[in-house]
Amino acid sequence: MATPLTDSINVLTTYANEVTGASDTNLSDAVHTLASGYGQGGLPFDSQYCKKLDGMFNNAILPKVFDIDLKDFTSLISINQMFMNILGEGGVNGETVTIRNLRQSGNTLTAASLFYYNSRTKYVNFIDCDFSPTNASELFRTSQIEEIHGELNFTNTTNAANAFNGATKLREVRIKPNSIRINASGASFYFKPCANLSNESLISIANGLDGTATGLALELHATAKNNCSTITGINDNGTFVADASGTMSLADFITNIKGWTLA
Repeated sequence: MATPLTDSINVLTTYANEVTGASDTNLSDAVHTLASGYGQGGLPFDSQYCKKLDGMFNNAILPKVFDIDLKDFTSLISINQMFMNILGEGGVNGETVTIRNLRQSGNTLTAASLFYYNSRTKYVNFIDCDFSPTNASELFRTSQIEEIHGELNFTNTTNAANAFNGATKLREVRIKPNSIRINASGASFYFKPCANLSNESLISIANGLDGTATGLALELHATAKNNCSTITGINDNGTFVADASGTMSLADFITNIKGWTLA
C-alpha cells in the first residue's frame, strides 16, 4: 500500500529522471545523476565546477537509508547546512546518511551546521572521505545522531563552536589523532551534553587532542568525565592505549600528557 512518503520519493525520482533522461530506480541515484548534470544536456553546470552544496537537503524528505557519492564534486568549498532540519514520517526518514568520496578544494571547505537540528538521522557514515573543514561550527548541534562512522579531522578547523552541543544521544565518534587544536566553545572543546560516549569514543577524543597546544580545555559531561577516571591504559609515545593492567587513567593522560584541562 502506498504511503505519502513513498509517493513523494517516487514523484521526485520520476521528476529527476525526466530532467536528466536517466532511468534511475531510487532517489539517491537520481539526485546524484541530477547533480552531475547527466543526460540530454543535463543541468547548466558540470559537477566538477560546483563549489557549494549549501542547504542541498535542508528540510528535505529522504528515504530511510540515503547514500550520496560526491566523487565528481572536485571543487567543493562549502557544504553548510547540507542535511539540516531533515524531516520525515514515522521517525525513520534519513535514519542512515552515508557520504562518500567527500573531498575539499585546498584547505577551505566549510561544513557549518551540516546536521544542525536534524531530528531524524541516527547514523552517519563518512566513507573514503578526506576533508578537514575550516568551519565546523554547529556541525552536529541539537541532532539525534547516535553514531558517526569515519574519522573526523579538525586539523584545519578554526571554528568549531557548538559542534556537538545538544547532541545528547551521541555514543560513537572517532577523531583524527592530534587534530584538535582550538577551543571550540568559549574556553573549551565542548562535549558537555554527550553523556553516552563509549570508552572507545572517549579514547579517540583524548588522542585527538593536540599535545602541543596550550591553555585549552576539554569539557565533558559528568558521566563521561567520571569514566575517564576509570579507563586505564598506557602512554605509547603520546597515544593512549587501553589496557586493563595499565597504571594511567585516561583523565591523567588528558591532563598530564596532552596538557589539556579536563572540565
